[in-house]
Order: sequence, then C-alpha cells, then structure tokens
Amino acid sequence: MSDDSGVRERMETEEESGTLPRTHWDTEEFLEDEGYSFHYSLLEIFSPEILFHILSHLEWHQLGVVAQTCRTLYEMCQSPALWSRIAHLDFRMCQEPTEERILKVLQLCKHADYLAIGSILTDDLLANSLNYCLELRNLHLESEHTTDDSVAIVAEKGTRLRSFTIVNSREVTSAAISKLLTSNPSLQELGIMVDWRHPMEIWLQPEQPPSAIQLRQVCFQRCRLSVERLRSLGQTCPLLQDVDLSACYGLQEITQQTIGAGFRGLRELCLRATDIENLELTELGELESVDCSKCSGLESITINCVALRRLDVTECTFLQQVNIKSRVMREAKFRDLPALTDLSVESEKLVTLDISYSTELSLQKLLSLPSLSCVETLNITGCKQLNLTEVNSLLLPRMPHLSELVCGDVSSHDVTVRSLTLTGLIIKDIQHLPCVSVNCPSLQRFTVERCADLTEPELLDGLILGRHTKRSQQINKVTTMEEPTCSRLPSLSHGAPMMQHLTIRQIPNMVGSCLSGDGASFVCLKVLEIESCQFMKNLEIDGWPSLEEVRVYSSKKLSNLVVINSPHVTTVITQWCSSMMEKFHVVCDKLQTLKTTGCSFANYTVHSKSLRQLDVSGVCMKPTDTLDIRCESLVDLTILKCENLSEVYLSKLLSSCPNVTNLRLSGCNQVNYVKVPATVTHLSLSALRRLSQVVLEDRCRLTVLHLSHLPKVSVDLRLQLLSRCQNSLCELELRGLPHETQLSLTLPQLHSFTLDQCIHLTGLDLTCPLLRYLRLQGCPKLSSFSMKVGNLASLQVDHSSPLLSLKALQLACNNLRFLARILGYYCPNLEELVLSGDNTSMTRVCSIGHNLPSLHTITLQNCTLEEDIAAHYPGPIHLRAADLHRTTLKDMVVIFQQNASKWKM
Repeated sequence: MSDDSGVRERMETEEESGTLPRTHWDTEEFLEDEGYSFHYSLLEIFSPEILFHILSHLEWHQLGVVAQTCRTLYEMCQSPALWSRIAHLDFRMCQEPTEERILKVLQLCKHADYLAIGSILTDDLLANSLNYCLELRNLHLESEHTTDDSVAIVAEKGTRLRSFTIVNSREVTSAAISKLLTSNPSLQELGIMVDWRHPMEIWLQPEQPPSAIQLRQVCFQRCRLSVERLRSLGQTCPLLQDVDLSACYGLQEITQQTIGAGFRGLRELCLRATDIENLELTELGELESVDCSKCSGLESITINCVALRRLDVTECTFLQQVNIKSRVMREAKFRDLPALTDLSVESEKLVTLDISYSTELSLQKLLSLPSLSCVETLNITGCKQLNLTEVNSLLLPRMPHLSELVCGDVSSHDVTVRSLTLTGLIIKDIQHLPCVSVNCPSLQRFTVERCADLTEPELLDGLILGRHTKRSQQINKVTTMEEPTCSRLPSLSHGAPMMQHLTIRQIPNMVGSCLSGDGASFVCLKVLEIESCQFMKNLEIDGWPSLEEVRVYSSKKLSNLVVINSPHVTTVITQWCSSMMEKFHVVCDKLQTLKTTGCSFANYTVHSKSLRQLDVSGVCMKPTDTLDIRCESLVDLTILKCENLSEVYLSKLLSSCPNVTNLRLSGCNQVNYVKVPATVTHLSLSALRRLSQVVLEDRCRLTVLHLSHLPKVSVDLRLQLLSRCQNSLCELELRGLPHETQLSLTLPQLHSFTLDQCIHLTGLDLTCPLLRYLRLQGCPKLSSFSMKVGNLASLQVDHSSPLLSLKALQLACNNLRFLARILGYYCPNLEELVLSGDNTSMTRVCSIGHNLPSLHTITLQNCTLEEDIAAHYPGPIHLRAADLHRTTLKDMVVIFQQNASKWKM
C-alpha cells in the first residue's frame, strides 16, 4: 500500500477530533482515495518487483491509463526506471495530443529509439524532441505541417538518425532533403509518402561525395520522378539496396542505358502502380525481387539478372512481352495479363509457373519456353488460347518433372490428361464438359469443381479406365456395354490407380449411385471429400480397401450414407447435409472420429471398437426412427435433441457401450427413466421434460453432476442423488429449480458449485469446506444465505451476479481476507451478518460496515479476537454511521457469541 501524506493528515485530524481511531482502518483491506472512496485491487497481493516486471511490458500510453486506476499504481508508474525502458514512442493516435504532454513523456523516455509524431507537429516540438531523445535512431513525421524548416531542424539536431520518414507533407522540397543528406550522410533509410493531390518532385543533390552517402533504402510513394533524376539517385547513393517507387509517375521507360551505371547493389525494386511503359534491366547482378504489379501502362519487360528470384507482374492490363533470364528464379507468376502474347523465361531452377488468366498467350509460345522442362507446378486456368487436348498431347510430354497441374475456366468438350509424373491435378470451372479422361499412374490428389455439365458416370470412367465408355441403364452396379465387369479393375497404365485423395466440389450431376458401385476400384484412395453436391442422394462405401477418411459437406439431398467393410476408415464427417437423412449406417472397427453437425437422422447406426467420443443429435425424431450404437471403447457420449428416444433404446445403448464415463442427455422429451451405469463419473441431464426417475447403479460414484431444467425431478430424488455422491462429488451445477424455496447442501469434496435460475429460492445453506468456485445468479428472491467454506480468498465469484435481495448471511470460513470487498459488491443490501471462525479485528469490522451501508448487526461466533476488538468484549459494540463514514444514517452493532456451537472445518 502507498502512504499518501494527504490521507495521513486527514486521518490524524479525525483521530484528534475523536471521530474514529485511525487504527480502525485496515490498510490490507482497501486503498483509500479522495472523499473516502475505497477501490480494491488484487494487484495488492503482488510484490513491487512483480508489479514492476508487469508494467515494464507496457507502452507509454498504457502506463498513463494504468496510472489512473489507483494511487499505488500511480506512484509506481512514475518510476524513472520504468520509463527509461521504453524505446518506441508513437504519438499519432493520441486522442488529445498537446505539446506539453508529449514533451513530458519525452523527458521521461530519454532512451527512445523510435519516435512518430502526427498532426500536432510544430517546429518547436520537433526541436525539443530531438534535444530530449539523444539516442533516437528512427523518426516518423506524419503531418501536413511538415515543412523545409522541419527538415532543416532534423538535419541540424538529428545527426544520429538512421531512418527518416515523411508522410502527407505538402511543402517539403527536394532541396531540403538534399541538405539533410549533406548534414547526415550516415542516414540509411529515407521515406517520402505524399498525398497524390500534392505530389513532390524528387531530385536529390547532396553536397557530400557519393562515397560518403550511406543511404541503403528509399521509399518514394506518389511522387513525381523522371528517369533522369532516377539516374541521379543511383549515382548519388551507390549503396542503395531497396528502392520503392510505388504510385510514382514520370518514369515511363526504365532501361539500363537510362539509369546508367548506378544501382549496382540493388536487391529489391518496387514499381507497383506506376506509369512505366517499358522496363529493361540487364546489368544488376544483385537484383533479387522486382514488383511491377498493377502497372496498367506497362507493355514490355526484359530482365537479365542472374540473382533474380521473384517477379510480380500481376494485373498489368497491356503487358505484351516478358523476357526473363535468371539462374536462380524458382517462382514466376504472370497472372491476369490479358494482352500477354510473348513470354520467355530462362532459369535453371524454375519450379512454379503461374500464367492463369493470360488469355492471349498461345500454346506455341508456351512450348518455346527454355525452362519448361524444369517446371513442377503449372497453373493455366483461364488461358483461352490453350486447347486442353493440345496441352495433353504437346505440352505435358515436354514437362518431365511436372507434379502439379491446375486448369479450367475455359470451354472444352473433353479433358484428357496423360502424364507419368503428375501427382496433383485440379480441374475447375469448365463449361460444357461431358467427360474427363485421366491416365496418370502417379496421380495422388485429384480435385474437380464447378463443372456443371460433367456427369457422374463419365467422371468415374475417366478416373478408373482413363477413357469414355458406354454404360448400361443401371442405377446401382455400373458396367460397360463393350467390356466385362472385370475390365473396371485398376490398371497401372490407365486411369489413376494410385490416387489417394479425391475431392468433388459443386458438381450438380453427382447423385452417388455410380460412385457407390465403382468406388472400390480406387484401391489406394485414402480420403474422399464431397462438398456442395446438391443432388447427391446416396453414398454407399462398401469394401473400399484403403479408405481412411470420408467427408461430406453441404449436400442438402443426401438421404443415405453407408460405410461398411472398409477396414481402414478412421474418420467420417457429415456436416450440414440433409435435414432428415433416412439411413446413416457406419460399421468400422477403427473409427476414431465421427462428426454429424447440422444433420438429422431417421435411422442411425454406429458400430466401432475404437471410437471414444460421440455426439448424437437429431435422431429418433419420429416414433418409427431407430438408434443403434455399439462402441465398446466409447468414453464420452452426448445425446441431444432426440425427441422420441425411449428408455428402451437408451438402456440398450448404454449396455452396448460398457465403458462410458461421461454421459450427457439433453432435449430427449420422451425419456422418463434413466439408469446410470456404474462406469459413469460425469453426468449431465438437461431439458428432459418427462424425466422423473434417475437410478444410480450400486458402484456408481459421480464426480461431476449437472442438473438443468428437469421439471418432474422431485426434491427427494435430487437429494437422494446428492446423498449417494456426497463423498465423491467435486462439481455440481443446478439450473432451473422453479418450485424450491429452501436448499441445503453438505458436500465435503465439492470444488465447484453453480446455481442458476432458481426464481423462488429464498434460503440457501451451503457447507463445502473445499469449495473454490461459486456462481450464483438468477435467484432474485434469495434473502438468507449460510455458507461454510474453507478459504474465502481463493473462492472465484467473478461470474456471479449481485444478490440484491439478500438480507441475512451466515459465513463460516478460515480466511476472511478481502471480505469487505466481496460483500460490498455481491451483497450490497445485507442487513445481518454472522461470522464464524478466523481472526477478527476492529479494522475488519469497520471496513465491512463502511462497504455495507444497510448492515445493522454483525454477530461474531467463536472468532479469535485481536487486541483492538477484544478490549470491547463481551460487548456489544455500537458504531455510529459517522464512525463508519457511511452514506446513510444507520448505525451498526457488533454482538459476541463466543460460546456458540462451533462448526469444524
């Protein structure tokens, strides 16, 4: 606690006047502020060292907020050692910035490394800031008021700066920037970002020789910069490594001749959204990255730089020619280039080539790429000039290392893909596509999506046989007219015999009958994913030898899902499918994960030897519906919203799952009897309108019990359950006890107790020595409360609501620290208080009386009396309202009952 001199003087005056002895106020119990307003803080229990360590992680403005909470933190936040740690100062977002406040902070933060000032900027503020922060290395000025005079101040006083940035200035000129470089040649980073309505013309002419200029990074955004001045920049600053000219104009054409011999050490060049028309770079041996995205006027790019690794020319509408030579480029992205007709990329390490939506690029030009043989990933989506048949016959044979291919968004009547190396294939957004033929013996991942005209039989024929066949008009088992059924067995030379992951997304012609019949032909398939196939009705997985995961999402008409005779299935996920699935039948011994979110079922069957957790929802909505669960390893079982689930089904279900320990039942309105197996330790029963009988087997010992909104569960039944679990119950939650007015609980092992929505409850007696968490809410009529707990200080009551109707409280506890704070908030209208156990002092009694203005009687039963209150024994003690500094005129009396029967903890 802090020792405030004003508070001391006021309390000494009161002691002399006889109003209240100073020793009656407990400095451990509360913090005192002006007007006898008491503020409690759990931070009081921390040592100064711990508090200092916590505060040392805060920014300057956060310290200012913390300092307003209490006097202790205010004094600690004034520590010079705390402020001297702050290295980052940003005043741009201050709500009420003033020069006086900013300078006050700067005086405290003398070791600041970074400083940002916004609209409050003035020349005097800038000068004083540089005088105070002698170790400043980074300065950011974001204000319209930044002028040449401001830059001159920086040039004079900021000789140690390494980074200087100007944003939104209207009046700064290149001459001032040149003088800055003359005064501070060691500056390494320079940024000028102006408003496009007030562009700045860039022309740096420092008086220092080029060898003295240390500038390595420049950022000029929305500035006017000609090619000649860009050449001057390279000559003046020979050490430049990173140049950002985003949204600058006046460049138009950048070639090696126009920029001269400068920029020898350049590594990154950003020309994003500039008006450049032609880019030619041939002698920059260190250049690694070039960004020319969104340059709407760019027509040609020629780069011959051996170290180039990254090139971005996305959304360059008029770009027609690209010629790249590099030894180390691994990724080339030429997306959204509708005018591109000439493309040449030479790189020994090119791995990824993305030319998606380059609509005018021809196959002949693509075939002429020298680096084509190195490419492993190719994206040709939206390339209108590339015929997919020619891609298969001409392009793919030229790419011996190709492993990933993405194609689509074109009009094609046939897609044929033949490759020995392809491991991943994505086909999407192809209109009028009747069939797909895939002959890729190494293919492992195949995705088809948004192909509206693709039919299910043609898709499966293309994946299994690698060609289109004529089928008989059968629905379930599909055969060919020309060949016997045995020909549909996988072949290493046809189809995709090694496919492991199949994804079918938004294919309206998928109904599931052909997939169910032919799916076993995918002997290596491990993951089947079906998403948003609106007409998918049946999916029967029977005898798929390698399948491990089945995922079905948002297929609204799915009515039957069967997974049987598939020994390796571990995961089945069916989410947001049919509002009422007729048949859900999963029999898999190795099943470990089952999710059925957003689905309802008429007939639900799950058999597994490995499943440990299961949530069942929306089953048995009609009397004729069935539920069959047999999972010998099941531990956690939740059954929700099974309207017509009967006791017969429930009893059979629990007997078929002999190892269930966590059982939750909710919304099963036909259940009126539950027999809890001996293995169950966690039981939750909620919203069971007809439940009237709960029986625990002899060996059942519950540790967690939740009872919520059970209108037909009698008081005797609940007391019987609690009595059976008295010595084992650790967590209890009671909600919705509509008719009870009195509740008494004695649970010696209880750690957590929640009582909610007991609207008629008027009295509560709680004896729980080990209680650590208490939540009381929704008890508007509770007027009498007796609580016997072991340690009130560690009791968590943060989620409880104030008990406004509570008038009488009996509390037995071994630790009453912070009692006044707790009672003042949660029992503001308390009138009678009985305390049993623990040490009690006059200090504590007075603090309770102050925080409870309606309290008229405190009874002390068998309490250990400290010296200040023992002098008043046997009492009673009468305390006036003025003595307690109450807002009301009610007095309080303290009564001693030292011979009362004592409660043993």
